[in-house]
Amino acid sequence: MKRIEKGLSLQALSKKCGVSFSRIASLERGEHKILFDNLIKILNGLEASMYDFLNVVGYFPPSYKREDVVAGGGFEPPTFGL
Repeated sequence: MKRIEKGLSLQALSKKCGVSFSRIASLERGEHKILFDNLIKILNGLEASMYDFLNVVGYFPPSYKREDVVAGGGFEPPTFGL
């Protein structure tokens, strides 16, 4: 979603972040799990933060504010009832 939002083609993002076109395409289709180093490269290419990623995938409950998490002010990861 972020790639499209920024108006980047798969080729443009690939050049920008150094991850192959085919790998990005397969990740977008959900065919492979992402390696952490590729996640960081892609986030950098999208000019997005790890917080942005974790927020999109639902790691943070709606009550958490970005400032609290990024500043490290008393943040405790959600337990999800575990």
